[in-house]
Amino acid sequence: MFAKRDYDEGAVLTELVVGHYWRFLTEFEKRVVSAWRIRRKWTGVDERRIHLYDLRHNLHSQPDVQSALTDPEAFLTCVRKRILRDHTNEVHINRCPECQRVLRTPQAQQCPWCGYDWHAAEQNRD
Repeated sequence: MFAKRDYDEGAVLTELVVGHYWRFLTEFEKRVVSAWRIRRKWTGVDERRIHLYDLRHNLHSQPDVQSALTDPEAFLTCVRKRILRDHTNEVHINRCPECQRVLRTPQAQQCPWCGYDWHAAEQNRD
């Protein structure tokens, strides 16, 4: 959950775009993002899983993927910027109506940052 760390608009926006607009990623970007997710989950916990993932997906023979993984934050920022530039009308950046921070999903109705909840407001309109 985002609330456990300081708000970083760029990082939160990157997680939203990369996580919820997978269809706009190139095949190369998908390979890098998948490998990055495995590393984020298992680094320091079970390095063997990372190694097996790399073997299974033949990542050792893909220097372009390995290169992108040397600075995943920069790579993901570039991916985010490209998607936002190329798919402006198809990407919905959901913001809290109270604090204006980026929410975790395009459909969220509760802010993890300020706690504002507008579920009830939506139900009362029906």
